[in-house]
Formats: sequence, C-alpha cells, structure tokens
Amino acid sequence: MPSTIAAMKACPPRRTDQAAASIQEMAPAAPGPRPMNTPARALAGIAPCPIQAAAAAVPGPATAPPPAPRVSSPVDIAELRRSVGDDLQEVAETIMQIFAEDAPGRMAAIEQAMENGDRRAVRATAHAYRGAAATVRAPKLAHLLGEIETAADEDRLANARELLPSVRAARILDEPVQVDGRLDDPAWARAELATGFLQNEPVRGALPTEEATFKVLYDDDAIYFGVACYEKDPSKTQSSLARRDHITDSDLVSIYIDPYLDRTTGYNFRVNPKGVLVDAYMFNDGDRDQDWDAVWEAETYMDDDGWYTEMRIPFSSIRYRPAESMTWGLQVYRYMHGRGEDTAWVTWDRNAKGFVSRFGQLTGLSGIRPPRQLEIMPYVVSKATDPAALGAAGSPVRLPPLPAPLAWTVEVEIAAGRAATICEALVG
Repeated sequence: MPSTIAAMKACPPRRTDQAAASIQEMAPAAPGPRPMNTPARALAGIAPCPIQAAAAAVPGPATAPPPAPRVSSPVDIAELRRSVGDDLQEVAETIMQIFAEDAPGRMAAIEQAMENGDRRAVRATAHAYRGAAATVRAPKLAHLLGEIETAADEDRLANARELLPSVRAARILDEPVQVDGRLDDPAWARAELATGFLQNEPVRGALPTEEATFKVLYDDDAIYFGVACYEKDPSKTQSSLARRDHITDSDLVSIYIDPYLDRTTGYNFRVNPKGVLVDAYMFNDGDRDQDWDAVWEAETYMDDDGWYTEMRIPFSSIRYRPAESMTWGLQVYRYMHGRGEDTAWVTWDRNAKGFVSRFGQLTGLSGIRPPRQLEIMPYVVSKATDPAALGAAGSPVRLPPLPAPLAWTVEVEIAAGRAATICEALVG
C-alpha cells in the first residue's frame, strides 16, 4: 500500500492561477473515465485533487466529440469494499505506523533547513508534512507545522525554531509540594501536561508501547519534575535497589536540562522505580562526566496503572544565567527494561549528529533570584596513643607542618609515663 505522504504528493499544491490554466487547457479534450479513489486513499481521508475534480466538472464545448464508450471495470468494487472493511483496523494501523516512522526524519529536515537559513525548504517541508499530520488526526502537530510554515513565509526562521517541542513550567504559589512521588499536590493540577513520547529504541520514531507524560513546577528555590510512566502489565516494570550512581537492569526516568541554552552543556538526573539516583554533567553536546554529584531528591510511587516519580532539583545545585525570564533546553526519557524499549519526548533521525543541541525547550521560568553556591567539606580530628614515642617528660615534640592547603600539626606530649599523639587536620 502506498504511504500516506506519497499519496498526498499525487495532488499538486493548490494555486489559483495554475488551477484556472489547467481547466482551460483540459476543457476542449474529451472527458475520459474519472479516476476512482483507492481504498487506501478513502480510508486515509484524502480527497481527490481539487484541480482534477474542477477540470472534470467543466463541460466541453458544443463541438466536442462524444465521450468514449464505457468499459466495464475488471475489479469487483463491492467485494473490494467488503475486504477492506474486514481489514480496516490493520490498514489504519499501517497508515499510523508509516506516519510515525517518517516523523523523526521530517522534523530533522525542518530543523536542518532552519539552521541553514533556507526559508523555502522550511516552508515546503512543513507544508507537506502538515497535510500528512492533519490526515492522521494529529491536530497539535498540524498546528505546530502550520506555525512554522507561517514563520517561514514571513521570514522569521529564528522564531520558527522556538516552535519546536516545548513545555511551560508553572510557578508554585502558596501551596507547598511534598516530594513523595504521588503527584497529588494542588500545584500539579495547574501545570501544563507534556505528551508526545515516541520510541527512541528499538524503532526510532515509532509509537510507544506504553505512554508517558510529565509536568514541570518551580518556586524560588528549586525546579520540580513530575513524570507518569503508565504500564498495563505491572510485571513488566523491573527495578532493583543499588547504591547511588549505579542503576542496572531497571526501568528508569531520565531528565536532561540545558540551563544556559547553549546547546552544548547540561545536567542529567535519573531515577528508577526503587528511588535509586544517578546524576551527571553533560558537555561537548553529548559527553558525560559521571563523577559530578549534586544535592537533589526524588521519590517514586507505584499503583495498578504504572509508576510515578517526583524530582526536586535546587537551583543552587546547578549553574545558569539569571534573567527575568529564562528558557532552558529540556529532554525527558523513559526506559522500559522489561520491554526493551526506550522512549523520548524529543526524537530525531538516527543519523543526525548532536545530543544536547537536539533538546526541546522549557519556558516560563521567571523571577528566580541567583542562588549562593556553597560547598562544605568535612574534616576529621583523631587522637591516638603511641607508647613508642619517647622524649623528655613534659616536653612536646613538634614536627614540621605539611605545605598548604592541608596543614598538619603533630604534637607528642609525654606525661606521667604515657605518650599521647594528637593530630589535627585543618583544611585551608
């Protein structure tokens, strides 16, 4: 069966001047048999080409030759319709699968055209894909592509990039948020819901087996992420307890943020259903520093519909450029170990380069004061007795201190026939 997009290309763009010219050229010709809509075209909701339909509706001149005799169709139309009706679900699923598999490549082509400043390519690609999105009943995507097409028409490519996947964070007002994984605090009800996850692996861009959604909140001190991981079969959710920074053979949620919006650096925060935490610093558009550790928290909760996580990341744990209104890069992953499936909020063509540079956007962060960056390093004071240390009674023996920043003072004091060694570490 031809793909939905290929079928749409059979109908040329709707241009008034071209339509008029085509009608005038076609009018003197004898009207032949009208092309029949194929079952796939009818199921996909694709109407006949308006130019062809208009031309067929225009009568020929009075001197036009009589129409050719009708030839009986070799296809049993009634039987064909019955067979298509029996396989309607399979045909519809095939159309959706073709559309989903084509999505990452189409969006990557639009983004590449934006980066190249090719206004015509942006408009043409967005226009073609918008029609396909409308055909498969994806109104939000169709609206987004329409906005991109309009921005390209008005030569606003810089604004068009901002129309790629984004979610707005909601400020927490008077009600506090209890980080317990249940996502039942009143503030979550006011936050915008982000959806649209697609497979990242194994089939890039395919529809996910199970859905995931998320919301974002913030207050003066921290940013909060609430993620719902739905699962019809709870036995598929796999998890294990482990020490921090070591998640293996487990489902997980992974949050990436790019606070500077430099599309090069960022932070990663992961949690599994057992509440094991992993964090890392991102650089060079995809490299990871696993030794980076931050102060943050996450709790999880499970029920018959899946599992949920609530994260709180203090602004003091990350670095960003303070501004009255901020936009960050954002990516959210959900890995289902039991299904061997990795889904993502933003997906792109497998052959495209980059990672942080491909993130969506987090907007709505405003009125955040720059935090104080404070780190505390503990030190240990110990005391030991060394009978072998001898010296004049009551006379301390002083050893030279080590160079800064770590200075040691060792004092051996002999008193009442005992030797006491006191060591104190001072951190400079």
